Amino acid sequence: MSFWDEFKKLFQTNQQREEEKANKIKDAVNNENKIVGRLQQLENEYQSSLPKEKQADLEKLFPTSLGLSKLEYDAKTDTELKKQAEAELLASMEEQKNSILKQISNQQNSVEKSKESLATDAEDSLAKLDELYKSLKQKAEKSALSRGLSRSSIIMSQLSDYDKNQTDSATSVQKEMIKQISSANQKIVDLEGEKESALSELDLKHASNLATKISKLQNDRDEKVLEYQKYNDNIAAKEADYASQRAKDVKKYENESQAENESKAAKQREEEKLYGYAGDKQKNYAERYGIALDFYNSLSPDIAADALKASPNMRFYLGNYYEKLLEILKQKGSATDRYF
Repeated sequence: MSFWDEFKKLFQTNQQREEEKANKIKDAVNNENKIVGRLQQLENEYQSSLPKEKQADLEKLFPTSLGLSKLEYDAKTDTELKKQAEAELLASMEEQKNSILKQISNQQNSVEKSKESLATDAEDSLAKLDELYKSLKQKAEKSALSRGLSRSSIIMSQLSDYDKNQTDSATSVQKEMIKQISSANQKIVDLEGEKESALSELDLKHASNLATKISKLQNDRDEKVLEYQKYNDNIAAKEADYASQRAKDVKKYENESQAENESKAAKQREEEKLYGYAGDKQKNYAERYGIALDFYNSLSPDIAADALKASPNMRFYLGNYYEKLLEILKQKGSATDRYF
């Protein structure tokens, strides 16, 4: 500062001097960006040199789950259960139906065979009647011929009686055959009715068994669903209780770890305040101090200390060296001639 500049200060008011000082401090704070980049670089280098803090394996210390597994149950729908019941009862129903059909069919076949036997027996009877009366007539004719009565009314009447008796016997045989065949036909009709009745009864029985089977399958399913639901709800409750307790345990662990780290950091700061930095940290902060010292020495001594105090960065970057630099700047400022 020239003598003339210092001379002019003699005629400034206190307010003018304070404003000028404030502007100089503001300019100094703005200009400190020239060294902040380098200081940040040194901070990064220091942080990179620190040993990496081992992160706690929270999953290992506090597993996120009890590892309990829920049960899966693919419950069938009512439609599926109905199909299942029908499939399970189908074989039995078909077996019973076939048994009824076979039994009735056998009986009907037996009746049909009996009808054939009746016709055969009737034919045999008629043939025997024809043979019998033919023999009787031959004997009568032969007897009449031997007596010379072959053309007499007696023999003719006798032969006529034989023909009538044969006709009557044949008619009787045919009537009996027709009667028995008619009875057999009625038996076949009755058997057909028995078959329809048995099949109808079987259908009703099957419908009842099917309803019972479906109801049982549905009840079994509903019980199983409830059983699985209770089990899974219990698992969910256990996991929820565990998760709640785990959150508390993790929080407690983290708080204790943080408190321990803060305690160690505070202890380190106290030791460094008493004994100073050491090793690489000392070199790093000494270099920061040198950079900051050069910058603030370039400022006017009367505002350097105030500019340092106004800085938003220097306390962080300089650490323990901040107070040392501030004291040096204060001493230099006090030793400088002032006119305000």
